[in-house]
Amino acid sequence: MSAEDLPKPRLTRAEFARYVDYSASAHSWSHWAKRIYSAAQTLFANENPSLWFGAAVLGHQAIEMCLKAILIGQGHRVVKGDVWGHDLLALMKQVQDSGIKLPPEFEEDFRVFNSFFNELRYPTALNEVSGFGQEEGERLRRILWVLGPFADAADKELSATQGDSNK
Repeated sequence: MSAEDLPKPRLTRAEFARYVDYSASAHSWSHWAKRIYSAAQTLFANENPSLWFGAAVLGHQAIEMCLKAILIGQGHRVVKGDVWGHDLLALMKQVQDSGIKLPPEFEEDFRVFNSFFNELRYPTALNEVSGFGQEEGERLRRILWVLGPFADAADKELSATQGDSNK
């Protein structure tokens, strides 16, 4: 048996996690936010309303990941007692408390996406969500147009800070 015949070693998720501290990686959160956003927009663009359920939940996740990337870039970690949970309004408040001004309409936008996350992930009574459609894809686009650069900057700032500490 030759070396080519041997199975290639694979790094499991648990092994990979030992090398990357996701709780403090603005890059990981920002990178995943972009991928999740892309998936949400693809589903929102589809004419099949059944796909909009997944798009709405993914939209929430993309916003949440951007907000967390921004906070990580300011030295926070995604751990209980620091940056935690799925409440976009609470995360928005943390971002604003750090000195970043967000548009006032984001409060309503985040309330809408919180409702999607709370009521569309699993079968449940719809108390806050009365309807949604492709226009939420535009709402998501507007939100990420503002948050995306902050998340990208957080990734770069953290990288620069870590580079300086290694000198």
